[in-house]
Amino acid sequence: MHNAPPVFYPVGRFVWGLRLNGLLALLAAVALWAWQGVSESSNTQSVAAALCWLLSVSAAIVLAQGEFLHDGQLVWDGQAWCWQDSMHHDHPVDVQVLLDVGGALFMACQGCNGHSGEHRRRQFALLVRSTMPLSWHGFRCAVYSRPMSDARPEHRHTAHLEI
Repeated sequence: MHNAPPVFYPVGRFVWGLRLNGLLALLAAVALWAWQGVSESSNTQSVAAALCWLLSVSAAIVLAQGEFLHDGQLVWDGQAWCWQDSMHHDHPVDVQVLLDVGGALFMACQGCNGHSGEHRRRQFALLVRSTMPLSWHGFRCAVYSRPMSDARPEHRHTAHLEI
């Protein structure tokens, strides 16, 4: 069985992340306002609910910044996946397709420290066909290719097919 040829996919900042968080915060604020209007809550309960909402929104803003991959490239070298940051340093990753709708893939990437085998936390990326329409099929083949069992970062090929 042959693996997919080497490819890389440029990943940019996920611009919808902040908008989705803002939309959820707005919906929660409307629900809180509606609850206060319908119920006979005291001022203390309303203030406590508003403070809880404010803390939740603040935590979501802070935590969401690290959930999505930052600018860089997702690279398949024909044997294994790695994340190439903006400084062109390769970091081995495991990729997992969470949602495949044909023209877009929502993926999770979990980094792995090559020396200790320690796993880093999962980060997410939304990849769409419009970013690389001519090579989308090859990229999808690479996503579903199984990594070679003996693939090690020091034995990888350095040539990548730009798409």
